[in-house]
Amino acid sequence: MSLVSCEPFQLVGRYADRNRWEKLNGPGDSRVTGQQVLDDEGVRGKWADKVVLITGVSAGIGIKTFEAMAATGATVFG
Repeated sequence: MSLVSCEPFQLVGRYADRNRWEKLNGPGDSRVTGQQVLDDEGVRGKWADKVVLITGVSAGIGIKTFEAMAATGATVFG
């Protein structure tokens, strides 16, 4: 299997170029982080009136998702 972006599965949007298969090199590569998305969207500390439920927070992407949602100021349950 080739790790090259192919039609019809082209990424679109603000972070498309940074998330292409050709640029994925593991931790610390060019991919956007949840914290960067929060900053770009201007929601850091602004969700104090929201409640977020996340399943699977004991490992993998769930941990980082929990951290990002907590940074919004929301009440987060995992």
